[in-house]
Amino acid sequence: MVSDGPTLSALPNVTGLDVDNARSALSAVGLTMREAQQVASETVSLGVVISWSVPEQPGLTAGSQVPKGTTIEVVVSSGSPNRAVPNLHGLTVEEVTARLALAELVLGSTSEEFSTTVGVGRVIASNPAADAGVTVGAAINVVVSKGPDLVKMPKVVGATLQVATDALIKAGLKVGSVTGGQDGTVSWSNVSAGDLVVRGTAVALTMLAPPPTTTTTTTVAGPN
Repeated sequence: MVSDGPTLSALPNVTGLDVDNARSALSAVGLTMREAQQVASETVSLGVVISWSVPEQPGLTAGSQVPKGTTIEVVVSSGSPNRAVPNLHGLTVEEVTARLALAELVLGSTSEEFSTTVGVGRVIASNPAADAGVTVGAAINVVVSKGPDLVKMPKVVGATLQVATDALIKAGLKVGSVTGGQDGTVSWSNVSAGDLVVRGTAVALTMLAPPPTTTTTTTVAGPN
């Protein structure tokens, strides 16, 4: 009896299928699949077959006949290659948009916070942070400076230390150094009334001691 040789199967084209469907398509015709490697791709979605081959016969194409049980190696997409988030600190929103476009990223949400170190309208921080790896087209959120949180200095000259302290706290400030003792009234502060200063600033005070009390002695003349 003469053997007819191995049973053959036509190679299906599994390019563009996800891994599970590719494995099912090959299994249906008696072939097996092995993931040879994963490759980043900007055009093929994560987990989708980019290419395939028969290791023993790399020139074969879809429709070629191979023995059942042949292993097909596939190259699978690992998704878009990462992009490093650029350093956006200190940039305006317009500059951020342009910088992100160069990295194939987009601007996400913007929020505002007070800052004593970053100018108004400029970026304090980004999320994800600079140098973080993200996929192409990822949205980068930024926090933009509103400038320092300024409050108005209240009038404290002429007030007692307790009254001055209460006024400063109410305004969002605090008492710094106090010279001249604790009694009397405030004669000077290192911040003038009405000036705008950063919330939480410690204000130095100089106290004017109260005038000394005097005792008047009245002498009553006795009878002659």
